[in-house]
Amino acid sequence: GLALLILGINGVSALYEDQAGTFDWYKSYVGYVRSASFHRSKPRLFLSTQQGVAAALNLRDGSIAFRHKQAEGQPTTSLLVDQPAVFVTLAGSTLSGWDQTEGVLKWAVEVPLSTGTPQP
Repeated sequence: GLALLILGINGVSALYEDQAGTFDWYKSYVGYVRSASFHRSKPRLFLSTQQGVAAALNLRDGSIAFRHKQAEGQPTTSLLVDQPAVFVTLAGSTLSGWDQTEGVLKWAVEVPLSTGTPQP
């Protein structure tokens, strides 16, 4: 009795089947920018974030052209290379090359990280 009364007071809301996809509240973000590079000829901004995301933003409408989550908890650094057209990221010890147009992974290699002590 009491549970039904409480549920009745709060009310229930739902979507109709034809509204699915129209009223979705999911929003994709990239995080706090750590490094950014502008494309020379396209209206695109390539960036890497403190949250470990490598992304490209369309500067015409602000949409995310592509977004890739790198190593969890690893800040990502990036560099834009013109020839070949690759967006290079470093997340943890993984160096990755992404296609600038489609955002697909072209290559990835593990690189040894420096310990900060010089070697003789």
